[in-house]
Amino acid sequence: EHLSVSRFRVLFAAQTGLPPQEYILREKLARACQLLRETDLPVREVAEWIGYEDPRYFSRLFRGRTGTTPREYRRVRDHMRALELPGYEQEAASASEDFVPLFGQDESYI
Repeated sequence: EHLSVSRFRVLFAAQTGLPPQEYILREKLARACQLLRETDLPVREVAEWIGYEDPRYFSRLFRGRTGTTPREYRRVRDHMRALELPGYEQEAASASEDFVPLFGQDESYI
């Protein structure tokens, strides 16, 4: 049976509470936050890993949604590291080994 785009959107929103584009954007930004917290990847690479070719666009989008730039977000992580919380370094190191890109290098799927 064929599923129209509009019907898909209605069904998707009924299941997730969000339209598909908003859901994808939130997932991408959640992954970006995770990468910023748990790796030392440059912001440019974080943007690429979640599917944004332009790091400036990613930074504007990130700030618009989180209220802080990716660099400022990472500074909080660095501050926490400076406090030398037990186990923090081990968790961050093991998490950074498991990352694969969430999406391709373009947004043609949206």
